[in-house]
Amino acid sequence: MFANGLVGNSALFPKLISDLLSEKKIISLTACYIQTYFLHTYMANEVAILTMMAYDRYVAICNPLRYVNILTNTNTCMLSLAACLYGILITIIVVVLTIRLQLCGSIIHKHYCDNMSIVKLACAPSTVNSIFGLFVIGLTVIIPLTVIVGSYIQIAMISLKASKGAQGKVYQTCITHLLTFFCFLTGGLFVLIQHRLNADFVPYPVHVFMSLEYLIVPPLFNPLIYGIRTAQLNWYFFLGGGSLPPREEFTLWYFICALLLYAITFSVNFLLIIVIILKKSLHEPMFIFVCSLFANGLVGNSALFPKLISDLLSEKKIISRTACYIQTYFVHTYMANELTILTVMAYDRYVAICNPLRYVNILTNTNTCVLSLAACLYGILITIIGIILLTRLQLCGSTIHKHYCDNMSIAKLACVGGNVNSIFGLFVIGLTVIIPLMVIVGSYIQIAMISLKASKDARGKVYQTCITHLLTFFSFLIGALFVLIQHRLNADFVPYPVHVFMSLEYLIVPPLFNPLIYGIRTEKIRNEGSHTQSQDHVFLLNGFGEKGPLSYLYFICALLLYAITFSVNFLLIIVIILKKSLHEPMFIFVYSLFANGLVGNSALFPKLISDLLSEEKIISRTACYIQAYFILTYMTNEVTILTVMAYNRYVAICNPLRYVNILTKTNTFMLSLAACLYGILIPMIGLILTTRLQLCGSTIHKHYCDNMSIIKLACVGGNVNSIFGLFVVGLTVIIPLIVIVGSYLQIAMISLKASKEGRGKVYQTCITHLLTFFSFLIGSLFILIQHRLNADFVPYPVHVFMSLEYLIVPPLFNPLIYGIRTEKIRNEVIKLFRRIINPS
Repeated sequence: MFANGLVGNSALFPKLISDLLSEKKIISLTACYIQTYFLHTYMANEVAILTMMAYDRYVAICNPLRYVNILTNTNTCMLSLAACLYGILITIIVVVLTIRLQLCGSIIHKHYCDNMSIVKLACAPSTVNSIFGLFVIGLTVIIPLTVIVGSYIQIAMISLKASKGAQGKVYQTCITHLLTFFCFLTGGLFVLIQHRLNADFVPYPVHVFMSLEYLIVPPLFNPLIYGIRTAQLNWYFFLGGGSLPPREEFTLWYFICALLLYAITFSVNFLLIIVIILKKSLHEPMFIFVCSLFANGLVGNSALFPKLISDLLSEKKIISRTACYIQTYFVHTYMANELTILTVMAYDRYVAICNPLRYVNILTNTNTCVLSLAACLYGILITIIGIILLTRLQLCGSTIHKHYCDNMSIAKLACVGGNVNSIFGLFVIGLTVIIPLMVIVGSYIQIAMISLKASKDARGKVYQTCITHLLTFFSFLIGALFVLIQHRLNADFVPYPVHVFMSLEYLIVPPLFNPLIYGIRTEKIRNEGSHTQSQDHVFLLNGFGEKGPLSYLYFICALLLYAITFSVNFLLIIVIILKKSLHEPMFIFVYSLFANGLVGNSALFPKLISDLLSEEKIISRTACYIQAYFILTYMTNEVTILTVMAYNRYVAICNPLRYVNILTKTNTFMLSLAACLYGILIPMIGLILTTRLQLCGSTIHKHYCDNMSIIKLACVGGNVNSIFGLFVVGLTVIIPLIVIVGSYLQIAMISLKASKEGRGKVYQTCITHLLTFFSFLIGSLFILIQHRLNADFVPYPVHVFMSLEYLIVPPLFNPLIYGIRTEKIRNEVIKLFRRIINPS
């Protein structure tokens, strides 16, 4: 099965990846037939192998005493070979029949070539291909399905007579196989039905997802389901895989995936909320409800990910009782709000389709706001009652078998059964699941009855609108109901990976895909989001002057600087993540500093390098705003991280005995996260204020875009921007400066009382930090003063150097100051290089 997964993946991805970077998505006829052959071989083999596996389970459970005699090594090899040869041979016949067709079309509406898409391009209908296609469906779908269903009916009958423990083992073994089979079959059947019935009403994202699902998901999850979950494979793999325990082997990847998921989900939802708020054309009922959905996605994500990410790098996965109750509150608020918002959206669709003439009168701005507010308040209030009832329980346990806290997991730890909690829980299920389900089903029954009387075109639009909503609803409901049923029925037989996936699915998938379904797909939101990009207004970056003979030298220098800075910062980040001995407060803050250096460098260098070889130094308005945002984020984060590091030095030197208690791993992580989030949010507000300005100029006298340079191009003075700018200067310069100076005065006073040796260590530690801080501060203050006072008397070379200094020098020298000079980091880097050079 794993080998077949490689066939399917290798048939799809190389061409798909190539096309994503290519202007023209073309493929030769020969290459198309080859891709078709391997994709259909993968499909036929997958079904045959899964059928053999079902037979294996049947023999193991229904004939355990004869298992060794029936499935001997020879018989097993023969069955595997037969399954593979069947897929290879049946596909050859299919492709040969397709090659003989004369084609009149050349456009395939897919991301890859498959048999049915090519057959559709034939000049005349092919009866032979159609008949043989039905024959193949019978062989590769109907017969395997019959064998699998028959095997599991026999298994179910046997398991009913077994003990409860044996039943659990049977279910655990069989559910994994059925999950794999139906995961593959759902996508495969969807594509088959769509081709046969021409189901063009299916929304485009659904079509894309389902046409790729059966090619991507099974090869991705089969190793997890059958590999990492299988004890024998697990033990064997890690015995030869190094000294790390199994779960630690993947911790770094889980951490990176979780961090990326949180960053992407948060950014996209936040961006679409801003677009809806700013654009008056989107102040319609449907978009207001969608905005509520995006905001609720932020609540759910932020309730889960910060603690999850922290735990992935922590030895002990512990949480205080207060923090656990807070997380529970926000997780349940998200759940309750999600259902109520989706119910209100179903009502909106019902009114729009069944009462279109009264839509404006029913869903006025006031009524829309009241409905949105009621949906949110309901979730907030109902969850408060649940948490109050929960806090009154006396708990006798302390272990929660989940990656986060929720109400039912905590209630299970109670010393005695919480009858009041159980009754209230059933009442909440009725309010938040059954009633919304009835409203949604009722709305869609009415919509279906109306749409049957409409024209085909109108019916298509109705289906397209409603399917997106139903997809979102069931995507959330499946995960939420799974968790609910598992808690109520103690379904411990569910395999661990399935339990983990389903317990996280409803918290991760809806916030991740809602922006795609309702944002990117919705024409009005998409158009408003890209409105600035469609404008012909571009900025001229005039910091270079004309291209001269030295441009090539500057280009080489800039390229080398970027490569060196990026590589060194990235290397030290990886070293700090991988080495547990470096998971101390100081190194975590240093890690944040290196990561921020990557942000600043990547905001500056790609465009700078491009401009050095370009005749026209122009940048689109959208790209300029994006660059300005990331440069501001880098600046703000740099100051906040350096401030936190000064506090760390103060505690370490002035309160050494309390250092471990003050800067715990949780507190360290929270400080780092607060520093970064502050840097992300403050520039966002500044940039939103800048985007609302009407600009009359287009020349920026710098090598990059920054907020103050754009404001200077405004037709009228941006008073609001200036006031906010002064407020930000106070927050990001004056307050950090006071904290840093105050910390170092305290340190200086303590060090005067210390021994000469102790004083030397203090100075050595603090001077590096002060060097970094002032290196950054000098350049950024120069830019700030120059903008405020219009200091045009400054010589041009000085202006160029100082405007680039704070973006280039700190990310370049921080790895030297904090990395190479710090003994612990230096030793770990040396060990890493020795391991690479001499693996033995």
